This record gives sequence, C-alpha cells and structure tokens, in this order.
Amino acid sequence: MIFKVLITFLLALSMALSDGKLIFVVLVWTWNSNILFLFFADAPRLMQFNKLIDLPKGSQFILLCNSYNGLSPFRFSFFKDSHPLHQSDRLTVDSKDSFSQLIIKKLSEDDSGNFSCTVENSFGSDHQWTVLSVKGLPSECLIFVQNVALGR
Repeated sequence: MIFKVLITFLLALSMALSDGKLIFVVLVWTWNSNILFLFFADAPRLMQFNKLIDLPKGSQFILLCNSYNGLSPFRFSFFKDSHPLHQSDRLTVDSKDSFSQLIIKKLSEDDSGNFSCTVENSFGSDHQWTVLSVKGLPSECLIFVQNVALGR
C-alpha cells in the first residue's frame, strides 16, 4: 500500500514540476484510512500591463495590479523608476484580496516614468511594469479652449 501511495505522490509531483509552477507540496497519509492529500501552492501571477500609457497633464492615472494566480495573502508594492511609492494627497493605493490599484491625480510632466507593481506571497513573487508619459496642456485648458472655439 505504501508503494501505491508513493507512486501516486511521485506522479503528481512530476506533473506539477513539469508545469514549472509547483512551489510547495504537503503529503498527508493516514495509516488507517489510506487517504492521500496533495496541496499545491503557487506563486502569484499578475495580469500584463500595457507597456506605454500616454496621458495629458491634469488627468488621472489608474494602474490596476491584478493577481490571477497564487495562494493568498498577497502583498502588493508600487514603484516609480525603481523607488517605492507612498501615499500622498495626490497618490493613493487601495489593496483588496487579489488586486491593488494605484491612483495619481492631477498628473504633471514630473509624473512621467516607469511604474511597476510587485506582488508577493509565501511561495514567490511576480511583477509588471508600464511607462507613463505625461504631456501637453492640462485637461482643463483643453476643455476651455474647445469651449471658446465653439463659442460657449
């Protein structure tokens, strides 16, 4: 009986390892009931970001960091040009169970840069990045110019 359990365990382990995602396996086997439990826990995986985002000055930037794989709890971190980002009057981070979102209000050209998100759990991590380019007149000026041109 032990041989059968060991073969089952090794087959499951080899299939999981061939997928390249196995991080952790727990084997529970009771002598009386001959029950085998396998527990596979994965590192998180993030949905891919658009690699370039162009926004006008004065607009709002929202970056959603969404984990579609892995075992919670997750820890999310945001970075700009490899430096950790912290909450401020213009910058907020809101984290839930499987996602976190970064919001930057009233963008300026100084907000342009490489933004990245990292997610971690007990079994590994993943990250995604995007380049934000902030250019042009503030969005309020564009609305004003449009209204003047239309005679409003």
